[in-house]
Amino acid sequence: MGNLTAMAGAAKLGARAFGLIDTDGEVTSWGWELLENILEQTHPEAYLKELKQLQNSRGRFVEQRPEWESFGGSVARRYGATEPVIEQLQKYGPLELPDLVSRLAEDHWNIANRLFLKDGVAESPEEITDGILWDSDSYRGAGVCQFKGILYHFGVINMPGSSTDYLDPGADHWELEPHINHEGGI
Repeated sequence: MGNLTAMAGAAKLGARAFGLIDTDGEVTSWGWELLENILEQTHPEAYLKELKQLQNSRGRFVEQRPEWESFGGSVARRYGATEPVIEQLQKYGPLELPDLVSRLAEDHWNIANRLFLKDGVAESPEEITDGILWDSDSYRGAGVCQFKGILYHFGVINMPGSSTDYLDPGADHWELEPHINHEGGI
């Protein structure tokens, strides 16, 4: 409990975005359900120490902790942008970042704009041009690095995110893992 509710900064925002804690920092009913499931399987302090050892490791979370794949998928799907991204990849197959953002902007403008594009880059879907989409300076790290990294580590997509410092939009591929079925299940 202390580890989940005493998180700082981005970790706490992430836990809130995924519905594990509420705006007051209290564990949600869904968060408790996940915690109870974890506690049935392991001793919490031992497992937290093991997880801490994974921090900053280069390995993929679901490969290092395969028993958490369904948990990770469930957590990832609680974030509002996950389903629309999965829907686009199921509909069109693998996409380069510019194509993904362009297609998202058609049906989910707020996600495309707030998650992927920097503030002020485009005010509406009609303002999105190839020049914007193929320019690495148009993108924010929250979408192309952190969000994509979470989806990768939880086994939803097959490639990790990239820092915006090194981003090549045309080389940034988004593809679902084969076990993601066409009905959207993980």
